[in-house]
Parts: sequence; C-alpha cells; structure tokens
Amino acid sequence: MDAEVTLITEGYAVILHIFDAIFSYARLPSCTVTEELVADLRIFVQEGLRLWRGLDLSITPKVHAIEDHLCDQMLLFKGIGDLGEDFVEQSHQDGIKDHRRLKNPASHIISAEWQSKWEHVRKHPKVLRVQRQVQQHANRGQTIAIIRDERKRVLQETKRTIRDQSLITATTTAAQNGGVFIRSGRKRNIEEVRADIENAENLLMLQNNVN
Repeated sequence: MDAEVTLITEGYAVILHIFDAIFSYARLPSCTVTEELVADLRIFVQEGLRLWRGLDLSITPKVHAIEDHLCDQMLLFKGIGDLGEDFVEQSHQDGIKDHRRLKNPASHIISAEWQSKWEHVRKHPKVLRVQRQVQQHANRGQTIAIIRDERKRVLQETKRTIRDQSLITATTTAAQNGGVFIRSGRKRNIEEVRADIENAENLLMLQNNVN
C-alpha cells in the first residue's frame, strides 16, 4: 500500500513539473516563438498527456485544448502569451471577495454604499502609491535573494578552485616524495618525533666530540 501511494505521488510530482514547463512555453510573448520551441513543447505535451492518462485522470476541455490545439495556436500566432486573460480571473477573485463582504448588510442600499466606499479606497492615489512601494520592496527582496545566491555560487566556485589547487599541490608533492600522496596526522607526528630524536643524537655527538 505504501509503495503504491509513493508511486502515485511521485507520478503527480513529475506531471506537475512537466505542466509547469508547458505553461511556461504557453506564456511566451507573441512574435517570440519559433518552430524549434514548439517542437520542444510538443515533446512536453506528449509526455505530460501520457502521464496524465497513466494516472487515470479525465481529459477535460482544457487538457484537450493543450493536447490538440496549443502547439498549433502558438505556431499560428508565433506565441500566445499576450492573449492571456489573467485580468479576467483577477476580476472574478475581486468579485468573490466583494460578494463575501456584502452578504451581511440589511439592505441593498447599505451594500451599494459599502461597495462604493471600498472602490474609492482601492483607487485612491495614496493607496496606489503605497501598493507600488510594497511591490518595489518585494522586487528589491527578490533582487537581494538573487544577489545572495550569486554570492553563494561565487563562494562555492572559490572553494572548489582552492580545493583543486590544493589537490594539484599535493599531487606534485607526492611525486617529489616518492609517491606519498597525503600524510596522515599520525604519520606526521612520528616523522616529527624521529626528526627530534635525530637532532638530539646529533647534539650529543657534537658535545662528545667537543669534550
């Protein structure tokens, strides 16, 4: 049972990635799409629909449009990103939100007054200015995140370069020391003790010669 659940969830994870790529292609601006891009898109669509049917999902009108019409429409218009209707969806969401706010007033007159007040506030220049400032702050946060990622990447590359240089130095040293690549801490301690003993013996021999 657990194996079956894992298999199905992994299938959904893969199909979500594929459809994310499909929608990214579909949102390309008009006059920017080439035949090569559409050829790549067809591969994603075929694979996505194969997995879709493999999960026994229904072929809804939207899925049918993706499978049979999306690529042709993108070739016809050289991209359909500018034909999106996101603003319509946003209007629907605003309408649902207003409907929920207006379900409790005792009369339609009060509802109309509330609606007029909210629309006035939404379109007020000061409110719009604050919204722009918030958006700019959000964009600045994204920029900071990009800079942070870039710094992290540079740091990783620097560490990798240092590690590669250390490896080259160690290899060269090994060639000079008769093939010994990297000495362990224990071996280094033993060598240092032997060197100290040898130095002590040399000192004793010098003292005996002097005497």
